[in-house]
Amino acid sequence: MVFGFGAGKIDLKLEKTVFNPGETIQGEVFLKVNKPTKAKGVKVVLRATMETTSYSHGKRTNRTETLYNFEQEMDVEREYDPSDGERTYKFQLQVPTNIGNKPDFGNEALGQLMNVANMFSGRSSQVKWLLTAKLDIPMGFDVSKTVQISVSESK
Repeated sequence: MVFGFGAGKIDLKLEKTVFNPGETIQGEVFLKVNKPTKAKGVKVVLRATMETTSYSHGKRTNRTETLYNFEQEMDVEREYDPSDGERTYKFQLQVPTNIGNKPDFGNEALGQLMNVANMFSGRSSQVKWLLTAKLDIPMGFDVSKTVQISVSESK
């Protein structure tokens, strides 16, 4: 949702955007509604997806797989009113330790060999981490803000 249009506006502030596995993400969500709005609640969602691109016989194939999806409720289902002013929600989420930017083949030498094989076969994959704050509006457009974060590879 574009700021100032629709049901309201939401903003997401983080202390930083680069994290290690197991590290805590700390931030704040700022919400202001323009009109009384019934909503399922305010949520913060941390999601990791891996998009794999492969080429075979001149054709490109993309596949996206969700590796991690965690929702933290910040406020309950109710009617949000403009007279409440701007509401602030502080949150903390832990980055999982078992998801890295490359597939885990269980053996470092095998992993390096598979990465080289994927490179020569025209395959590539990358993990994308997104943090989203949203006012979940049923039967309507959610008010949301998404920030991409970086998570280093697991060791």
